[in-house]
Amino acid sequence: MRYERLRLGVISAPSAIECAPGDKNRCEFVAYVDSPGRRFRPYSIRRLLRPGKRKRPEQLASRPVSVAAGAAGPATQFGEIRYIVGLAHDRDVLAESSPLGPISLGPPPDPCGAAMSEKPNFLFTTCQIGAETALKAEIARAWPNFHFSFSRPGFLTFKLPEGHGLVADFDLGSTFARAYGFSLGRATGNTFDDLAAQAWQIYGTRPVRGLHVWQRDLAPAGLHGYEPQLTSTALAARSAIEAACPNEEVRARLRSPVDLAVDGDFVLDCVLVEPDQWWVGYHRAKGPCTRAAGGMIALSPPETPVSRAWYKLEEGLAWSELPVPDAARFADLGCAPGGISQALLQRGHWVLGVDPAEIDGAVLEHPRFEHVRRRTPQVKRRDFRKIRWLTADMNVAPQYTLEAVESIVTHREVRVRGLLLTLKLLKWNLAERIPEYVDQVRSWGFNHVWTRQLTCNRQEICLAALKKPFT
Repeated sequence: MRYERLRLGVISAPSAIECAPGDKNRCEFVAYVDSPGRRFRPYSIRRLLRPGKRKRPEQLASRPVSVAAGAAGPATQFGEIRYIVGLAHDRDVLAESSPLGPISLGPPPDPCGAAMSEKPNFLFTTCQIGAETALKAEIARAWPNFHFSFSRPGFLTFKLPEGHGLVADFDLGSTFARAYGFSLGRATGNTFDDLAAQAWQIYGTRPVRGLHVWQRDLAPAGLHGYEPQLTSTALAARSAIEAACPNEEVRARLRSPVDLAVDGDFVLDCVLVEPDQWWVGYHRAKGPCTRAAGGMIALSPPETPVSRAWYKLEEGLAWSELPVPDAARFADLGCAPGGISQALLQRGHWVLGVDPAEIDGAVLEHPRFEHVRRRTPQVKRRDFRKIRWLTADMNVAPQYTLEAVESIVTHREVRVRGLLLTLKLLKWNLAERIPEYVDQVRSWGFNHVWTRQLTCNRQEICLAALKKPFT
C-alpha cells in the first residue's frame, strides 16, 4: 500500500489539520516539537483520519505514542510548541520543508556511517522464478515512471526517475517482489574475498546496522522439491563480507546472521546473482518481510507438518500480522489433509475444517478440531456463526475460491473479522486480475487487504484481509 503525500507545513494553536478528501483513510503523522531551546524532539503519532475529518494540534500531541531515545518530555505550555506535520513516510521531505531550516529526523545519527546525500538511480527486486513478467507488469501499473533495466531469472532492476524522492523504507506495494531495495551497483570477481571487498567499496560510508546476503532462486519453486531458502553459499558470502568490513566499529554493530533486522535499521543488501557477480544495495527495515534476508521468513515447525500448507499459514500470519487473539475460532476451507488446521491447533485456536476428503488422524482426533465432510456450498451457513477468522487453500481457480468465501462472509448471520486466502494462479495471466480480486474482497466490508507471493507459495499468492474497526 502507498500513502498519498499530505500537505506539509508548520501549524500552531489554534490551527487544525485536515485530511483532504483525496488522501488515504489511514494517515501516519510525525510531529517535531520545537521547544524554547530550539531542540527538535520527535514524537511518533498515529491516528485514523477520515477524509474531511479535522484534528486540532492539541489532540494530536496530547498523548505521544513513543518518544525518541534521549528526548525529554513535551513542553508544558502549548504556546511554546510548534508542529511540523506530515506522513511518516515523507521524513526527508519534512526535513527539507522545515521553515526553521534542515533538521535531523528519524533515529539518532548512526556513528558507523555518514548520511546518504545522493539518491540511488536504480531499484532491485527479487522474486520467484516464473513471476518476472507478472512483477514487471505490476511495477508498470503502479509506478509508470520506473523503467525496466536488467534481469536474470528471479532478479530484476529498474531505472528510477530523476528526483524520485523515495525514502529508504518506502513501500513498493508489490505482490510479487519478495525483496527490494535501492541498487548501488555490482561487484565482479573470482573469489569471495575480492567480491566482499568490492561490496564495501560500492556501499561506501552509508549507515549500516544489518547485513542481508542471499542468492536469487536457483529453480522454480517446487521443481524437483526445490524450496527458496538461505543457502550455504549465501551464508559463506555473508561471512566474507562481514570479515572484509573496513571499519571495526561497523563490524561490531552488525547483527548476527540469525538476528532479524529491527524496524529503522539500515541494511546492506547483497544478492548473489551469479557466482562471480554480486549486486549491492540497501533498504531500511520496516515490516516483517524487510527484516529477514531476501524477505524469506524462517519457519521451524515443532513437529512434522501434515502438508506444505502448514508453512503457508505460518508465513502468512507472520507477514500479514493479523491481530488474531488467543483461542480464536477459525474456519478452514479445503482443509484436507490438514496442514493449515494443524498450525492453527498448535497455536491454541479452534478450527472448523471443511473438506469432503480425508483428514490426517493427528488433526482429526484433536479436541479443538471439528470436521465437516462436505463441500463449502453444502455447509449450512449457521455453522459459521461463531467463526471470526477464515482461511482457504483450495486447488481451484481464484474466482471459485472467492465465490465460496463471499457466500459465507456476506451472510447476515456470519461475522468474520479477518481472512487469509491462498489464490491459485492456474495461469500466470491471472496475475493481471489481482486488483480485481482485491476490490472484490473490499466490497465485502474488509477495508484492509494485502497480497503477497510468499516464499513457500508455488504458482499462487496469499491474500490477507481485515475489518478494522470490527463491530
